[in-house]
Amino acid sequence: MNLMKFKGWRRTMVVWFVCVVVVCCFSVVTGEMTSPDGPLPMSTVSPAIVGNITISPSIKVNYTLELSSSAPVVLDSTITFTAKLRMNPNNTVPEGEFHYLWLNSANHGQDRSKSNHEAKLDKTFSGMRVDPGEYLLTVIVSPKTRPREILAFGNIMFRLTRRLNGNLKVKQNLEYQRRNDTFAIDREIYFHVNITDRFSMTKSPECMYFWYNGSELIHSSEKPGFDKTFLQPCVLYLQAEATASFLELDTSLSSLLPHDKEPKYGTFQEKLLFKASLSNCTVSRVDSSTDDQSVKLGDAIILNIACNGSSPSAVCWNVTGLNMTLNETCKPPSQFLNTTQHQVSVSIGQTGWSTVQLAVFNDISVHVLSQLNYYVYDADTVDIPALVFPIVFIVIGITIAAAGGAYIVRLRRRLHVEVADFDFDPNISVRTTNILSPVAAAVKHIIGRLRRWRDQSNRNSHSDQPGMRRSQSLYESL
Repeated sequence: MNLMKFKGWRRTMVVWFVCVVVVCCFSVVTGEMTSPDGPLPMSTVSPAIVGNITISPSIKVNYTLELSSSAPVVLDSTITFTAKLRMNPNNTVPEGEFHYLWLNSANHGQDRSKSNHEAKLDKTFSGMRVDPGEYLLTVIVSPKTRPREILAFGNIMFRLTRRLNGNLKVKQNLEYQRRNDTFAIDREIYFHVNITDRFSMTKSPECMYFWYNGSELIHSSEKPGFDKTFLQPCVLYLQAEATASFLELDTSLSSLLPHDKEPKYGTFQEKLLFKASLSNCTVSRVDSSTDDQSVKLGDAIILNIACNGSSPSAVCWNVTGLNMTLNETCKPPSQFLNTTQHQVSVSIGQTGWSTVQLAVFNDISVHVLSQLNYYVYDADTVDIPALVFPIVFIVIGITIAAAGGAYIVRLRRRLHVEVADFDFDPNISVRTTNILSPVAAAVKHIIGRLRRWRDQSNRNSHSDQPGMRRSQSLYESL
């Protein structure tokens, strides 16, 4: 019995000896070299450091421990450590609860917790006890039923700073933005400081924000953001200074948690460019007249494009079927020129009607031009009805209009002669210089004879009636 107890104690001592060796090997504190008062101001948050298991017991190599943290964080704020346990080789999630032992080299503290395959630890390091710098965290995972057995362990470096951490965000609603640091004038823009440090409920920080363009103060407020509109293109050296002051809460818990009462400071800087959007773009054809919509197969259409706005800019185009609109514009080219005036050469590889869709880009805008329709003809073929028919009808219309105009002018210049209306014998014809007069006389003669024949037929048809005969005899007696 005593021998078994001795073996158990020996195994426990071996486990703890391994833990102490790991902690001692990695417990090297390196202070920040950027400034004696802490790290230099940062405009962005460094990504969370993720570490994998470096050493594993040979009997449990099928476990992997992934560690991450919310570092960097300012002293007296809350840092979150995360541990995820996985099983090899398929990276599956183990079932059940596990014991987690958290060892840090910042204050040489130990924390224990029970959780499933994923565990988190929130911890605050006091600025009165810990200096800013980089420290080591070691996590040891054991089974719930066998807490003295090590399944996996890993380590991760985390950084504590003296100044506030966060980033500077700039937002503007733009349809197109080529560069993240370039924005448009004559449009509202929103500036915002995002402080990533989290503080516990026992401390209530009051923040004040000061915004500068170089050394010029442009805004100050207790709110972390503000709106502004720039009217002229410029370069903005934006600098935001944040000050966090802490008010002690009158609670017994706050008195048990010592922390630095001095205000926290943070500085965030960005260089921003403001440019004018593209507007009033015009396009004209160079190889022919602007109104010419025809082009020979194999020849290129040369177009001049000019826009108002800031450079650099670039032009792209799509060639589609007639009036076939695409859902999106063409993709901007990779090379931009330091001008807003361009000359492009557009080639169409098929005959018939096609539509050319042009778009002009600069750093913060895109201007889509009106669609241009062109007819491509093959000079080796004769059949080009799309051009022949319109030309023929145009020539005919011009001829008719010219002939009609000449005839009207001739009628206006002719002398008007009035002729007395004598009742000549219908058989006598009058010769005139008009070519149509004989034809008109013949037509009148035929119509007269037909009328007399009809009247005679009507009199003969009514001559047999008694009343008609008496009337006729009475008429003859008169």
